[in-house]
Amino acid sequence: MSSPFILISRSRIKPGKPEAYAAWSADMFRDVEEQEPRLLAFNVWESEDHTSSVVIQVHPDAESFEYHLKLFGERVKESFDYVDVEGVEIYGPPSPFIEQFVTHGTPGMSVTVHPLHKAGFTRLRGA
Repeated sequence: MSSPFILISRSRIKPGKPEAYAAWSADMFRDVEEQEPRLLAFNVWESEDHTSSVVIQVHPDAESFEYHLKLFGERVKESFDYVDVEGVEIYGPPSPFIEQFVTHGTPGMSVTVHPLHKAGFTRLRGA
């Protein structure tokens, strides 16, 4: 069984932008759910004081994440109006397209890649 491809993005929500970011997120996440049936999980968490956000995506493979970027890449860039991305963590081997997109994000953003899955399993609800 192949391992999933996971991306974790950590951001600071810009002052005065929590409500706008929440609205953007709701629209974005609804559209992603409707248009990406292969995506296993796509969630956003926010701190109680609405100053930080974490997005976690779980894809069945890197091709699914690449599809996500091609379909929604421009929409992802819109989020920069509301957040400053501090760091991205990638779990799984990224394609050259993914590397290019992620590493040319925002200045000062850290990118950490863990391409080698050593052990574990993915269990889906109802499976």
